[in-house]
Amino acid sequence: MVGATSLLSVGCLAAMPSGEVKVIGEIASPRCEIIAPNSGVYDFGRISRSSGTQGWINLPAITQSWRVKCSSAAYMDIIPQDNRFRPGADMGAAYFSLGGNGTRTLGRYLLGVSNARIDQMAVIPQTSGQPTSRSGITTLVPGVRTRWLVPENNVTRAGSSSGRLFSVDITVSPRLTLPDNEAVEAMSLDGSATLDFTFGI
Repeated sequence: MVGATSLLSVGCLAAMPSGEVKVIGEIASPRCEIIAPNSGVYDFGRISRSSGTQGWINLPAITQSWRVKCSSAAYMDIIPQDNRFRPGADMGAAYFSLGGNGTRTLGRYLLGVSNARIDQMAVIPQTSGQPTSRSGITTLVPGVRTRWLVPENNVTRAGSSSGRLFSVDITVSPRLTLPDNEAVEAMSLDGSATLDFTFGI
């Protein structure tokens, strides 16, 4: 009897009115402007070969300060690409080509970043697969991502940081290759790298 009463009660329940909750919105991508010094050109001027100089010649490095302004807080990474890459050239994974004439290469150069800041706060550049340098220059590697880390302190743990204003010094360190005991005709340095800046929220 109790069971029958229970079945009858369930059958008499009225349908309850319902409503729907909708969650809408739009995630806007930040608009960022890259401010490259001297239009991104590193000019080493006129280079002369010293008497008796052979093999590798290290040119004095040039450092220029780059800035990036974003409309809203964003995370930023850099992935450099070597526009003068020569298949089969034995330069090392971290080097970029200085171009050349025919099959002859003029040499190679390193790209490095230092003095990185996000909204005026010092951060640490980290290139995947490379040692992290808390001071000095961190190497940019062709095709490899470099990101910015906040150093660990008493308040926060180490990790990526977002911001609206990024600044970083980028250094070019060239090494010329001159053949031993051979005259070299006049040629121009022709290094070119694209810095792909990627932004996320």
